[in-house]
Amino acid sequence: MMQKLEVEKLRATLELHVAKHLDIRWTIPTMNLEGLVPVGALLSSVSLLKQLVLPAISLDISVNGTPYLSEDDISVGIGEIVLIRVAVISSLEYDFDGIITLECYQEISNYFGTVDKSENLVIIGQRKVPFVVPKSPPHISTSTPTCELSFRIMFRVEGVHKIRPQIVSRRASESLFSDEIFVSPVGFSVSTKAH
Repeated sequence: MMQKLEVEKLRATLELHVAKHLDIRWTIPTMNLEGLVPVGALLSSVSLLKQLVLPAISLDISVNGTPYLSEDDISVGIGEIVLIRVAVISSLEYDFDGIITLECYQEISNYFGTVDKSENLVIIGQRKVPFVVPKSPPHISTSTPTCELSFRIMFRVEGVHKIRPQIVSRRASESLFSDEIFVSPVGFSVSTKAH
């Protein structure tokens, strides 16, 4: 019962906020009719509400200095050193103390899922990197607490590989669920030819 009340309160708050920023108008010129689309119906779905909620941790990734904003695979050669920078962004109200690693896998199919291919990835330096993202100062609302980490990697085997940063908390009492961390994997098309 309490969860239902909390969801309804969240929906009402979001409806007010979205209504201020979202102006969806409709018109039927032949009938000389027009109006506004109410946003309340858009926010009645619990799954939509979950998508609107800011994740606890977000990761921004850049490859060789270029932000990775698409889902296109990056072409690299076997043994070519690649610099991956990961910015850990926290919306938590406390310092987040964690460890980050890189997971390498290949997608087989929608039916069979993915296969761990960590043996195809060489990480030059630390495989597990500790970090701390400070909490946001209460008087500064424009800055988001971040921590930036770098990995130098190369691939041993050709093929299409995905790299996804994995985060775990260093506090035994705290664990993050997968839906509390937002990250898109980086795709690499690895071949024997240098690019």
